[in-house]
Amino acid sequence: MYSEQGGSFHHVVIETHAKSFLPKLNVNPDSLIVDIGCGPGEFLQIAQDQGYTNLLGVTLSKEDIKVCNKLGFKTLNSDMSDLALDDASVDLIWCRHAIEHSPYPLFTLYEFHRILKDQAMAFIEVPAPDNDRVFIHENNPNHYSIMGERMWQALFYKSGFDVVSFHHYKM
Repeated sequence: MYSEQGGSFHHVVIETHAKSFLPKLNVNPDSLIVDIGCGPGEFLQIAQDQGYTNLLGVTLSKEDIKVCNKLGFKTLNSDMSDLALDDASVDLIWCRHAIEHSPYPLFTLYEFHRILKDQAMAFIEVPAPDNDRVFIHENNPNHYSIMGERMWQALFYKSGFDVVSFHHYKM
């Protein structure tokens, strides 16, 4: 468990993806959007700046909760595999570079599916295995699920999701 510092490389990627994907997902501004693995609230801030008003961050980091709360965001101190949210209560899950921290990603995806409303969407981004970056994701001490596209898609289907699109990003 570690706190993700704001203003990092990730901020540019979060901003790019949020501005690209949120409008395409046709989520109403007052719909419940849950940012799982919210870090210091960068996505929450970008979503709020785009007019979304019902935002919730989920993290285990007490430091990130303090930052998010200071920014005025609601947070839930919770493991992503056991969320204290009602069945079918969430309109959109945003989960960027978090699910690879789950030792049990199939169970985590079942939990995501449980809290999503019927026909709701999830944006899930994971690091690619076997990449040539300096930071090898498989060596991160709290990365447990660095898998390829076929395995992720299989887990999505097994947990009840339909994969609408799958993108590869090279940064």
